[in-house]
Amino acid sequence: MVEDNYIHDNGWKDPNANGTGYGIDVARSSDVLVRANRIEDNGNEGIHLSASQAVVVEGNTFANNGFEQIYLINADENEIRGNTTTGGTQGLEMRDSSRNQFSYNRFLGSPKQWLENDNHENEFVYDEFAGRVDVSADSTGNRFSHGLFSNPEGTCIRVRGTGTSLDRAWMHQCKIAVDTWTALTLERTMGAAKIKRKKLIDVVSPGCNADLNGDGLVDAVDRAMGSAPLGLSVGEVGFDPAADLDRDGVLTLVDRAYFDWQAGDCPRRSLKRPPASLAIKVLDNRPRGEADRVLFTAAGTGGAEERVVAWTLEVRQLPLQTVLFAQQFGDVARPTVAVELELPPGLYQATLTTEGPFHRRSRTRKGRIRVR
Repeated sequence: MVEDNYIHDNGWKDPNANGTGYGIDVARSSDVLVRANRIEDNGNEGIHLSASQAVVVEGNTFANNGFEQIYLINADENEIRGNTTTGGTQGLEMRDSSRNQFSYNRFLGSPKQWLENDNHENEFVYDEFAGRVDVSADSTGNRFSHGLFSNPEGTCIRVRGTGTSLDRAWMHQCKIAVDTWTALTLERTMGAAKIKRKKLIDVVSPGCNADLNGDGLVDAVDRAMGSAPLGLSVGEVGFDPAADLDRDGVLTLVDRAYFDWQAGDCPRRSLKRPPASLAIKVLDNRPRGEADRVLFTAAGTGGAEERVVAWTLEVRQLPLQTVLFAQQFGDVARPTVAVELELPPGLYQATLTTEGPFHRRSRTRKGRIRVR
């Protein structure tokens, strides 16, 4: 056990170079408890945890250590909980470390927290991240639950690793909430409007973090589940993190109000654009100077979560943009329509626009045909 110590100024520190000296070094060990220490101004890392298992790092304060405040390498199945980090180049660095449990940590005042190489199935619950969280391409199956993310000047989470998920996260202050190159699930996540590469994102009940039992409905059952006494804060007996809906660490009337604001249905939705297809075919080639019969076939297809709720087919004559045909078709799960028009010689453009159920995101298809 390493407990109640003040550990500082080991090694040398340079803001532009990787210094030397750890605050605490736990190597090739198991069943170690590191608790309630203040670890600051060491040359390199606040704690270096390597080739170790079943180590508990709890309730420590890491401040202004040269580079990483908490560093894990070849460290599996450890518990990192209730720590606060500030300063340095990173609050957290992980390499080749899997199935670790993080909870109630606050990573503040550093630009990045990084799951760098081969980190798999780590779980972060009720952690706070200020600055960018990076999940590298070779780190898979990591889950962030009830996290608070903020980075007003940049991206809150940058994901390259597969199988990453965010459950009931709060993207509190983010210039870009999510930047991903791979499929990513945002489950009941709030404030995730600014997303790069939205086609890779699947959203489950966006913003409905008051749906505590996950049944797609915010009702009296959820309110009862979130009825822990007001005034309690993180660490106090009886504090229920599930009831802290605004993620400020204290149960207040604001948390109660979320059940009213989100009351009712909270179905699964998608950010994916609704599919659309448009085909144009001349049925009759009549002598020049006479109208041809042209078939326009338009469709918007998709499953229940990607269905088209509104779509419009329009045919214009060019170059004057004269509208010859325009019709909107309503709420049909798999709409398909075939429209035949007789068109005199000229150039024509057909436009199909489909709109989906999530913020009415739309997709447009265009096609041109010349009748001679």
